[in-house]
Amino acid sequence: MTTNPSALVKAKSSDNKLTLNAYIGVDMVMLAMNLDESEITNLAGFAIKCTSPDGKSDYLLNRLSFKNQANFAGYHADTKPEDRKWFSSLEAPFQYFRWLHVPGQVLSGTYIYEVSAMYLQGANNGLKEKTKASVSVVIFNNHPKKFDFGFTKGYLSSQAYADKFNNKDIRPKGTKTIDFDTKPFKSQYEWLGGKVNKMLFDFLKECANDNAEVCAMIYDCDHPDFIQYLSSFGKKLYVILDDAPLHTDADKPKPEDQVFDLLYKTTHQQIVRGHFNRFQHNKVLIKIENGTPTKVFTGSANFSIRGLYVQANNCMVIEDADVAKLYTDYFDQVYELMRNGSSGIGITKEEVTEKWYDFNKTELPVFSICLSPHSTADISLDKLKEALNHAESSVLFSVMQINGGGEPLSFLRSIPNDSPLFHYGIVQSISSKDGTDEKGNYDLVKQGKTADTVPFGYLKDKVPFPFQKEFSGGMGQVIHDKFVVIDFTSKNPIVFTGSSNLSDGGEKANGDNLIAIYDQNIAIAFGIEAVRLFDHYSFRYAMNNATVVNPLALDNTDNWVKPFYEKDNRKYRDRLVFGGKN
Repeated sequence: MTTNPSALVKAKSSDNKLTLNAYIGVDMVMLAMNLDESEITNLAGFAIKCTSPDGKSDYLLNRLSFKNQANFAGYHADTKPEDRKWFSSLEAPFQYFRWLHVPGQVLSGTYIYEVSAMYLQGANNGLKEKTKASVSVVIFNNHPKKFDFGFTKGYLSSQAYADKFNNKDIRPKGTKTIDFDTKPFKSQYEWLGGKVNKMLFDFLKECANDNAEVCAMIYDCDHPDFIQYLSSFGKKLYVILDDAPLHTDADKPKPEDQVFDLLYKTTHQQIVRGHFNRFQHNKVLIKIENGTPTKVFTGSANFSIRGLYVQANNCMVIEDADVAKLYTDYFDQVYELMRNGSSGIGITKEEVTEKWYDFNKTELPVFSICLSPHSTADISLDKLKEALNHAESSVLFSVMQINGGGEPLSFLRSIPNDSPLFHYGIVQSISSKDGTDEKGNYDLVKQGKTADTVPFGYLKDKVPFPFQKEFSGGMGQVIHDKFVVIDFTSKNPIVFTGSSNLSDGGEKANGDNLIAIYDQNIAIAFGIEAVRLFDHYSFRYAMNNATVVNPLALDNTDNWVKPFYEKDNRKYRDRLVFGGKN
């Protein structure tokens, strides 16, 4: 295998009192600090200065400030974005021992982060810098060349989207169609879709430019640009499209019905609709050049407006002939079953779904793939169960739901509060059986405390200043990821991801794929993603206690720091896991 720069960079202050870890993810950096306990008296927080590759230096901005900050007065729910103020972390330091920085535009070259511990100097005497540490990092694709991956933002309902796009709709109002003009929404799509949006359309463009054949396995589908690409492939396209009731309606055709009718014509009938015992749940594209499979696009994101621009999802592009052949063999067998009028469940009798397939090659990480459905869920889930049972330090996850059957989901549901495993997780629970309401909740599973439940539409109705009303995520799932990261900072981390919902029932009833990845840089990136989502929705939880009289604000004392040094507190473990001494 090739050697890649480390996604974890460590540094210390000159007096060794402050340590700094920089975790490099996909277009983002998480800075984690640790400070000798002798240095926490009167600690106001941390100021962070970033010098970008173009030489520009600025302190990162904080949305919060101290309660007596003059600029903080007068905010209310309807204050316009342009009238809201951010505060330099030099004056309003971050009162947490880690901070995630997502540059507005990621530049090639070296970023320098300088973190300073800031101290209170008494009333009206300002702050004083006492010690600092700095790291130099490159925000790169720090993973094997032929295994790319990325995440959607999952930020439609967020202060960031409200600030940047003033809560604009992401599609035309009225009846959903598969052929609306996407140009007015381009900037929103590029931002909301993150790297996944670029990966998907780069893949399609490459297939078109190379005049390649494409095999597509589709669950949800209503994105006009995606559909236009598929239509343009003509007879070079082969499609398996799910036909579950949520995708089919003879009286009022669903988007997938319209997609089928269109592609039935353009592909000259090289499209089949079907399911297994339940769903054709894969979201897969395969590129085939001159009869040879060469590249695969896969992951948790559906090829839909919601899948790319509302939900939190992850996807991968794997460039390898053996991997592509595995997916193609699976596709061909399912395609023939459904073309002959049979259920795809017949694939459980074939070798392609009976085991994990291992890959260990140059320019690829070490990873394994398991294709479902299976005669028994143990074929795929035993590997995840064993990894969870042997976890040594941490389990981080973002999973759509964990109320399904099987030992892995049971493990995630029941990690005890006093477990030696540090754990953060986010799960979404939909209250209606069909998943078509806005009354679901996010469960924040955290170390040392029973899960906090956060209504996902919260900032639509109650918005204490200095924040503003957010755009509704709409009906259905918003947390759509299916990934688990085990021991992400160790020498032997594992990431499990793919389209699988990780339940016994799904592994026996759905067409899916599950991937296990053994690579520290990739594990760190997925770990940061889990923390990003956890923190985003933890903010919603904090809003439960915020009012106009008592807004979210920085603590004017050093009381905020004490939980980080109390051994029975979650924040103590958080500080040590992420910012542990170098």
